[in-house]
Amino acid sequence: MVAFSARAAEGAPVRATVTAVQNLPDLTNLAAVEHWENEMRQADWTHEAFIAAYEADASPIALLRCVPHTIVFGTAHYSKASEYARRVLAATMDPAVRLMASASMTIDLMYQARTQGLDEASGAFAVIHTLEQQLREAQALQTTPLLALEVEFRVSQALAVAYHQTHQPQQAVALASRGVQLAYLLGAPRSISNAKVVYSMALHVQGALFEALRLRLSMIREPGLDQDRVEGTVIASSILMANIGQDENATQALQDLQISRAHPRAAAWQRFIEALYGKAAVDEPLTGAYQWQRGAKEIVEALLSMIDSQSKAPTRQLDERRESLLRTALKTLNMHDWERLDSDRALVKWMRAWMYLQLGEGGLMQREAAGVQVGREELSTRILMVGVKLELAAQLGEFMIESMTKTEADARAIFALAREHADSTARGLAELLTYWHPLAAAYLYLMPGGIPELRDATEGIVRVNERHTAYGLTLPPAFATEQFLREFNVRLDALLPTPLNKMMRVQRDRLLINRGKTAHFRPILSSAKLAYLLLKAEETAERRKAASAVMALGGLPKLRSDFAEPERAFITAQLQSLLHGEQSVAQFDEAVLRFSS
Repeated sequence: MVAFSARAAEGAPVRATVTAVQNLPDLTNLAAVEHWENEMRQADWTHEAFIAAYEADASPIALLRCVPHTIVFGTAHYSKASEYARRVLAATMDPAVRLMASASMTIDLMYQARTQGLDEASGAFAVIHTLEQQLREAQALQTTPLLALEVEFRVSQALAVAYHQTHQPQQAVALASRGVQLAYLLGAPRSISNAKVVYSMALHVQGALFEALRLRLSMIREPGLDQDRVEGTVIASSILMANIGQDENATQALQDLQISRAHPRAAAWQRFIEALYGKAAVDEPLTGAYQWQRGAKEIVEALLSMIDSQSKAPTRQLDERRESLLRTALKTLNMHDWERLDSDRALVKWMRAWMYLQLGEGGLMQREAAGVQVGREELSTRILMVGVKLELAAQLGEFMIESMTKTEADARAIFALAREHADSTARGLAELLTYWHPLAAAYLYLMPGGIPELRDATEGIVRVNERHTAYGLTLPPAFATEQFLREFNVRLDALLPTPLNKMMRVQRDRLLINRGKTAHFRPILSSAKLAYLLLKAEETAERRKAASAVMALGGLPKLRSDFAEPERAFITAQLQSLLHGEQSVAQFDEAVLRFSS
């Protein structure tokens, strides 16, 4: 038996020595190996100690047991792992042991290529053929049944990962599912846990997020799960929660994990999720904790710039600052080839489309939003893409990439699916959409067959009675007018600055609130633009009636001054003509665009 000092756990140099002779477990029995290793871990053994014990035995199968304890140290040790496999191939003719060694070398090669940032797709394709051949050989083995089963298990796991890398989700799920079955047949708890992790990842990539989340949550409750695996499972569960709208559950789980044990990846993912939901602090520096995923740091940086661009009143003086923020964020995102990263491509396309919307570049926004494929259960990204499509449709001119009624139906389907699983999912999606796409959120509540969870979005509609109000606050009429003109493409730089005195600026700035860890300037919405959208979807009697009701809900801004009087008069006349059916949406667009040019 190898005696190993507990000082190694504190970072002391490891010199494992054989101090007594004790039989190792049956090394062809994975369950026995895992049971023995778990006992030794309780005695403060580390990977170095296990390597020393197996090397002292020196049998071919013992050398293979060194491999998983070697590769945990990173790419610098992959050559050592392969050396063990080569020694085994030179030392035995046992077909099961030799196949396990060959498979080990193939698997190590695949992970080494991925870790070193080589061409993942071509590297994975090159290794798949070898793994498939090795899988067939493992299934045909007649000797050493348990070892043959273990070889099939390990190759199935590796193939599932390789299929994932080469964008073959169905094959990945099938092999990962088989891996779980094999792990149970082997009776090896740690391998069962590993197999479930791979299966959950495959389900996630396939788009079965709810099933993947159920599997992850069940793993947390399993007895005997080691601390590292608990932490990884909590993080993975939080990512899945964020993808289906449960951001509060996700961030709470990550906060609890950091309280119980400092974990840099947990903190990094919490920042990521808070940024996606518009709640992250924008003035805290990003750390190197984002090295765990290529492109993650750039996504967070861009999201923080997007949040920052909404943290102050949309005055003309700040327009240049907002434009600078967003163009820098776009430049940051363009540093990566997102086409190769399925999980991030749709999110990044939404982010770029959103920024082009803020910059008034409808053509580029349309290019980003067109043809984006999002999985059925990736509800957060799906609802954000719905928001982009509706905001795109709200632009004057022909910028739509699909009919608005189709987009409406997609939104209803998203919330219907969310309600099937949890009310918190539907509420989270409503909050997410309302923050990033307030106009789209209000529209989806007001449309025929509207979505009730989006009711709060209508609080931003400017109501015009004796006063101009939104969110229950009195607004300066001139400020409401300027935002109304922005909605209909009137060039504000050609007008005199909005005449806001000190009291009016105080009224305007009450729209600024704290949201999570950041500031947020709540946008105000024009009922006229919402009415326009209802008619752009379908110019029917039902829609015309709904549009008139929406106009009555808000109304048009009223001013005592002559600020932008010709522009206000023209837009008002065109809107009345549209609502009364005297002109079509296309004619309205043409007239307003010609006037604004």
